[in-house]
Amino acid sequence: MGGRKTGDDGHTLWAGYHTVPRKKLEPSCKNRRKPFYTPTMLLLTTCLTFVDTFTVGLVNPVYPQLVQSKVIGATSYAMIMSAANAAALAGSTLFGRLSDLHGRRVAIIASTCTASLGYLCYFVGFACEGHSDVLRLALPAAGRVVGGMG
Repeated sequence: MGGRKTGDDGHTLWAGYHTVPRKKLEPSCKNRRKPFYTPTMLLLTTCLTFVDTFTVGLVNPVYPQLVQSKVIGATSYAMIMSAANAAALAGSTLFGRLSDLHGRRVAIIASTCTASLGYLCYFVGFACEGHSDVLRLALPAAGRVVGGMG
């Protein structure tokens, strides 16, 4: 039976096999990346989720009311929703490719910025209620399309 022996170089030999000592790991690595979900990013993600829920739950039901009141036609409403879905298809492909090329973090930040721009269009459009009817209708529609992409 081969027992534990020590070779010429001080390493342990088990049954004739030479073993190499393990490297000791340092407690902190300087090249280590910070986690993506820092408290600031977590707060930003939570706020954007709230705004997204707000637009889906409170703003999107405005469109059927606009159709019923003859402000925009049913065809215009269908075009806005179709454009938003087409933008979501294009955006998911674009941000997926961006994620493949530059990493998930860059894609998430770019998607967040795009969605924020869409929400900004929503808010500015609804703030223009008494000023311009064209901006009142066009900006939320553009916000729906841009937000759908993000």
